[in-house]
Amino acid sequence: MLFALVLLAQIDIPHTRLASGTSWQPDDTDMRAVHIMSNGWMIMLHGAATLGWDAQAGPRGGHDVISTNWAMGLFQHPLFVGDAVLRTMVSLEPVDKTAHDLSVPNVVPYLSYAVHEAVLGFVHHFPPLGPLQPAIGARGSLGFVPSELSDLYGGSIQAGLFAYLLLQARKM
Repeated sequence: MLFALVLLAQIDIPHTRLASGTSWQPDDTDMRAVHIMSNGWMIMLHGAATLGWDAQAGPRGGHDVISTNWAMGLFQHPLFVGDAVLRTMVSLEPVDKTAHDLSVPNVVPYLSYAVHEAVLGFVHHFPPLGPLQPAIGARGSLGFVPSELSDLYGGSIQAGLFAYLLLQARKM
């Protein structure tokens, strides 16, 4: 594993290759985003939206306006002896969770609830230590609970915070 990290540290990885999570995009894949450099900030914004009409025939059918949408932002700026990075993703789509997913007692397990969440993350990269790049970060979230579950969750807005230390192969 350490050998693989050392090999990765030898590669100059362009920002356009970095996709979401642990994936990489091939170099010949278009990065459809707006890139802005302003007052030392590197800003990248991208997203997508679709709008559709769903019509189902038959006695159990129905119709609905549907949308798939998201927007992502990355803001990076030198800070102290490293870089500060703010990342966020937003979507207007509700996430439907069943009572079973949410561990709601004494209700029908397949009953569905729309749950919304807003998330913002921050990471600070420190100078490399040999082939490795240390960083420290935090992720904050606000979960919006349906009113019928607010008593169970102690309110309709749930805040969350997650802090972490990161050690990854450095960019060369």
